[in-house]
Amino acid sequence: MWAFLYLNYFKVLGSARIAWVLTLNIHDDFLSNFSFTLP
Repeated sequence: MWAFLYLNYFKVLGSARIAWVLTLNIHDDFLSNFSFTLP
């Protein structure tokens, strides 16, 4: 029971961290591309 909860917790935590990193990377790419398109 506890092991299942711990595994679920770490799985959700890892997924959230990966999503957060991907969001930050996309945000950085968007900002750099946007600044390059400005005159």
